Amino acid sequence: PFSPPPGLIMSALTYSPVFLAGSNAKAAGELLIDPSRGFVFRRTTDASTSKPVEIPVSDVLAMTWRATPRGGQLSVQTKDNVANASFLALPAETPELVKKILPTAAFENQAVSLQGRNWGEARVTDEGTLTFGVDAKAPIFEVPLSNLALAKQGGKHDVVAEFAVDDTNTDKDQLVEISFYVPPTSTMWDAGAADAEGDEALPSGQLLSSLNETAKAMGAGLSGANDGDVPVASFEDVNVLSPRGRFRIDLYMNHLKLISASGEFKVQYKHLVRMFVLPKSNAPQTLVAISLDSPIRKGQTFYQHVLVNFPNDEQVDLEMAMADDVLQGLAAKGNKIERSLSGDIMEVFCKALRGVSGCKLTRPGSFKSARDQGSCVRCSYRADEGYLFPLERAFFYVQKPPILISFDDVAGVEFKRSDAVGSGTFDLEVRLTNDTSFQFRSIARAEYNNFFEFVSAKDITIDNLAEVKATAGGGGRARTTKGVALDEEDFEDDDEDDDDSEEEDEDFDLGKEAKKVKKRQREEEEEDDDDDDDD
Repeated sequence: PFSPPPGLIMSALTYSPVFLAGSNAKAAGELLIDPSRGFVFRRTTDASTSKPVEIPVSDVLAMTWRATPRGGQLSVQTKDNVANASFLALPAETPELVKKILPTAAFENQAVSLQGRNWGEARVTDEGTLTFGVDAKAPIFEVPLSNLALAKQGGKHDVVAEFAVDDTNTDKDQLVEISFYVPPTSTMWDAGAADAEGDEALPSGQLLSSLNETAKAMGAGLSGANDGDVPVASFEDVNVLSPRGRFRIDLYMNHLKLISASGEFKVQYKHLVRMFVLPKSNAPQTLVAISLDSPIRKGQTFYQHVLVNFPNDEQVDLEMAMADDVLQGLAAKGNKIERSLSGDIMEVFCKALRGVSGCKLTRPGSFKSARDQGSCVRCSYRADEGYLFPLERAFFYVQKPPILISFDDVAGVEFKRSDAVGSGTFDLEVRLTNDTSFQFRSIARAEYNNFFEFVSAKDITIDNLAEVKATAGGGGRARTTKGVALDEEDFEDDDEDDDDSEEEDEDFDLGKEAKKVKKRQREEEEEDDDDDDDD
């Protein structure tokens, strides 16, 4: 980044590539440090399906800088100790520049121990991390306790910490367990031992208690702790199309589980990007797509979206199993949560998951099929048939494989086979800014004008505009905006008080215009044929 001359006030810093540290493999991306927005990290890979990490200025409590061999590490502590984050591979001048941008936040330079010892002091900090090092000022490593799944005694003087196995981790390696031997002569963990009994009076028991209490305060999904071992809601024998199988879906305070006879998947709520309600046309089921910022893995197969298929005629009653203070805490954070839910199972599931996770919910918008007034059209992708949903800010294709295409990632579309004589279908090719493309085939010709009008209204470039204008009639508009990621505002949120539908332009009769243009096109083709005969 640019180093300002003395006296110049810095407005913002941008670093790329930067790595976000976590229990998964390090995520590469771009880091923005802004005096008004705080910290904003966006991945450079899977940008349109990953969720940005944002820490507002008002939430920043302190920052810690550690000089490491391959660029420095900047750790940001938030006031609630839940959204803490660490960024790696930053240049050496970062501390001085950050101090000028965020002068009110506490800042500390901390040394890193490079001695390679496996003995030292284990500490549980007020920031919600477990650190281990020779002394408090030079840690060897630290682990955020928000990822702690279980803390137990492995022996009389051993403490075992197990960490949440995240099925969205696409890397082969992740930290799942670490154990400490706490000698009975330890002077650091004997405070309060006189008031404890049994193993709790031992130094190992004191460390164990501190781990559990701190992790619980940070909202970690501890097994055996508050709401960590018992789901707040369960849905039995649910038909899941991706990954395929019959699952029981358990909703916990911090994660959900998909459990079947052959195995289970566990997904932390922080990896949920958005839910989509996708009603099929002329079908007694409705799909709910749960989009993840990192795919879950089964063998060598990755699933970016979980597709849950609910029947339209099943009614359920659900009582959320959580204490009143927990319910009030979720509501205070802005979650739309209710204790008692009843109605269609699809609606109950969406409201329950949205209530505990805070995940945004999107429903179909203004697009209506010309054939059945549904929210999707039948088509095929490669060798499989499915449904294409033109949403307000994205195309969503289901079902094999599910494909979510943000309009911000679209460079242009092309209508193919639009002038094929005697054909009852056409193809739509969507070209992305990264030079990849998706071709959706065999869309009913009755939807042609509908799609042309929809794409034009969204300011998406039509590559073969002249041909399309001649076939469908009407004009087209050039794309004027570009983007790189799906922010929270990129989709219309579900709100029962809002009307997502949009009125069509009644002053423009696309059908009449199409007939006029087709007539002119036939006349031009006849003239071209006459010219060819003369040649």
